[in-house]
Amino acid sequence: MDASTGLELVKLLLQVAFADDEVSAAERLSLDGAARRLAGEAGVEVVKAAVDRHERLPPPNMGLLAQHRADVLKEVARLGAVDGIHADELDIVATIGGMLR
Repeated sequence: MDASTGLELVKLLLQVAFADDEVSAAERLSLDGAARRLAGEAGVEVVKAAVDRHERLPPPNMGLLAQHRADVLKEVARLGAVDGIHADELDIVATIGGMLR
């Protein structure tokens, strides 16, 4: 996965993290690591903008992410499970899986 696709995935992960209107410390740690790994400093900056500065969440390019469905679902599930598995997060994983067809 290239950095531009990784950046779109970081945007999606932010949507997942904010699903319950709160980013836990464990989610933040996971987001920071995923952002750096997937998109480098650009990804880290997107996370900082959304979480620290409360800027509007950028929409991900789902068309691009659909080309990497398995990797996307793996990353989404990883983030969703970082602070325990909750029903709303399982719903989001299922919804995202449907959107990536």
